[in-house]
Order: sequence, then structure tokens, then C-alpha cells
Amino acid sequence: MSVVSKRLGLVGVAALLSALLVWRGSTAAPGTNYLDDSRPTADRVDALLSQMTLSEKVGQMDQILIDHVTSPAQAPSCPGCFGDADPAAMQSVLIDNNVGSLLAGGTDIPYDTSHSGGAGNTGRDWAATYNAIQAFAVQQSRLHVPVLFGVDAVHGFSHPVDAPLFPHSMGMGATWDVALAERAGAVTAGGLRATGWVEDFAPVQDVYRDNRWGRAYESWSEAPMLAGALGAADVRGLQAAPGEGATTNSLRVAATLKHLVGNSQSINGHDRVEGQLPVRELQDVFLPAYKDGIDANARMVMISSSSINGVPATASTFLQTTSRLIWPERSQWRSTLGWTWPCGSTTPTNGRRTFSPTCGTARSPRRASTRPCAAS
Repeated sequence: MSVVSKRLGLVGVAALLSALLVWRGSTAAPGTNYLDDSRPTADRVDALLSQMTLSEKVGQMDQILIDHVTSPAQAPSCPGCFGDADPAAMQSVLIDNNVGSLLAGGTDIPYDTSHSGGAGNTGRDWAATYNAIQAFAVQQSRLHVPVLFGVDAVHGFSHPVDAPLFPHSMGMGATWDVALAERAGAVTAGGLRATGWVEDFAPVQDVYRDNRWGRAYESWSEAPMLAGALGAADVRGLQAAPGEGATTNSLRVAATLKHLVGNSQSINGHDRVEGQLPVRELQDVFLPAYKDGIDANARMVMISSSSINGVPATASTFLQTTSRLIWPERSQWRSTLGWTWPCGSTTPTNGRRTFSPTCGTARSPRRASTRPCAAS
């Protein structure tokens, strides 16, 4: 099941259920009305949730790495690549444990799925991996719910060898060209839709103010207004409807604003380290870029794995709830978003370090969250 909201609709249950692999709904039997793509999205979501067991809902909270459902590649030309979809692993992960989402981390690439001696990691290999796993999930699961496939496509779909790449966000920021950022997002979305990996953990809306921060190149700018404008443009490009010639059932990409908030302004310049930021500074410098991305209808927001003023962002009522009051005209902004929590990272809090050992993706018709098991 996908990240959803009543206003934004479904990323997966609307798009994927009407796509290639799902049992289409015009002849849906009683009890499977959620498969009927002629029904309103909200009705389909309610019908599906009403039939899910607790364990199925809990399973939808989990997102794990792709190599947990594939075999190790035995190809000298592609060391470290993941191989073919593994039926036994998929049965355990996707069916027995009802896992709802998979992630390809920064170093995860498929080998030659055609078994013809190629180097692998082509767009076709990514699509073949998606098709094999998605077909298994939809056909074998009790409710035929598709899996959501996540990837970090920050400056183009940077995994496949034949995909277009763009300058890192810092380079794009130097152009001051909003139209170019939107076009880059649209090109990136084309590659994601073509392969099925449509949960995109981008753009980075952290504002760059500290030269010590090692992820500065991922940020658009030191200026909140420029970062917001370019990030919003990227979101519009990523989430735009497929262009002319695309099928009516084409997938749609979900953009993710990350890492809310202040991840770029830690006390020592390190990533994922505590920040000490007055509320006025948060309001004036770091939050506006997120507001612009939200106003562009970004489907998801990733919470920082660091802490702000002694409170882990993942546990901060202020960042996740109260801070919406900073923007009175957007007092309902939180109810329309998916929320993403990184996991498996350490966060210094009041002199101690806390560890989150598990990951999950909770989804509902109005609000959802994902916690990928990898640095994003």
C-alpha cells in the first residue's frame, strides 16, 4: 500500500492498482471493490483498510533493502550486485511478513537480468527486477497489494549506467534557473516511472550555511528563498503527469523533502549530529524551503535523523506538529503528507546516544511515514 492522502491521492494504491500488474477492477468480486479503478481513491482506500488484518497493517510499516528479496549475483562483471528475485525470500518477506516497501540503497544495483553476459545495471535490469518482484507480491498476497519501490534519485536517477545525470543540487543552485530544475525533475521522473522505482527520496531542502558539513553539495543554496524555489520546481517536475505518448496507466513519482529540519547545521559540522537552533532561526532560515516544497504538493517529508535543541527530530512534537503554526495559512499542511523517518542511525541527545534498530512504513489515507533502512 502506498503513501496516500485524501487531497493528493495514492502513490501506489491509485497508481499501481491501475497499472500493469494489478487485477483490474471492472469485474471485481464482492469484497474486492478496492481493486476497481473506476471508484474514487478515498473509497478504495477505505475498502482496502477495512479488510486488512493487524499483521498486514504492521507489515506495511516496514521498508527493507532490496537484497533481502533477491539472490546474490554470481557475476564477475558485477561484483556486489544483487541477482534475480528469490521466490523463497519474497515469500518470507512480502507474503509471510507482509512487508510493503523495498529500498535500493546507494550501492545497490542489479546484475544482468538477461543472463547474456552483460555488465548489468541497465534501465532494463531495474525494470526487470521491479516486474518480477511486483508480480509476485500482487499475485501471491492475500489482498493483491503492490509493493512500493524506493530509491535516492537526487540529481537524476543516478543508479542505472544509461540514465541521464544532472549537476548536484549545489551546481543547479548556481544557475538560479527554476525552469531548469523543473525540467531536470521531469527527466528524472521519466526514468523512475520507466523502471517502477517511483518512491524518490529527493529533493534535499536543507539550507547550506556551514562549510564543515560534508553533504553541502546536496543542498540548493545558502539562501532560503532560492532553495525553496528550486526545490519546489524539482518537486513539480518529479510529480508531473506523464507527457504525451505515455499510457493512461503510467506510474506517478512521489517526491520527498529531506531532512526536516536543520540537518545541515549541526553543532560540529558533522552529519546526523545535534543542532542548537533558536526557533526564530528555524523559522527564518531552515523551514521556508520546506514550506515551498509542501506548497508544491510534495507527497512526503523525511524527518532528520539528528536532534534539534536536545530532542531527536523523529520524536519532536514541535517539528512534526506544533511547528505548523509558524505558517498559519498552512495550518493543515501536515495532514496531506507522507512522513519519512530514517532508521538505524545514532543520534546524540543530551550527551547520550540513542539507536533506532528497526525501520518501518506506516500508511493511511491521510498520513503516512517511511523509515528506510539506509542512509538517505
